[in-house]
Amino acid sequence: PATPAWTLWLLRLQMGVVYFYGGVAKISPDWLHGVPIRDRLVHRADLSIIGRFLEGDWVVYGVAYGGLLLDLLVVPLLLWRRTRVPAFCLALVFHFLNASWFHIGIFPWLALTAILLVFASAVLLAVVVDYADKVDEIAKNHPSTQAVLGYYRYFLFSISLQIAPFAVLLAVL
Repeated sequence: PATPAWTLWLLRLQMGVVYFYGGVAKISPDWLHGVPIRDRLVHRADLSIIGRFLEGDWVVYGVAYGGLLLDLLVVPLLLWRRTRVPAFCLALVFHFLNASWFHIGIFPWLALTAILLVFASAVLLAVVVDYADKVDEIAKNHPSTQAVLGYYRYFLFSISLQIAPFAVLLAVL
């Protein structure tokens, strides 16, 4: 049975609330002056290639205002089909940087997973199947990977079972 559309929209709404209030919380004098970002980036100055750039005011303000704008705009941009992929790419960068620079727990990974709710399940399934075909080609050349390939196929099958109800649901929408 297909999942009712309202349940998917409820999950999207919940993530929208998280992003919106994250943006509203950033509209404060400290954030707008880059204080929290500067305090966190000063501890990342030891990074070999980019460390010296992280202390610059342009980086601090870029990260502060970029985070503010992303939080306030990412949900509408993800919901609009024309801006969905660029918004997703920005969110990927944003959350990977949050996870690696700021160590704020599970939120970046949860948010990246939840963002996938805006994509049609059929699109996700097509990407997974295309990737599986590439893995099959590699496995043919390396017989020792057959066991791993079996687990991989099981994993893809279990993902497709989870995606299938959403594909039907989104086809109806």
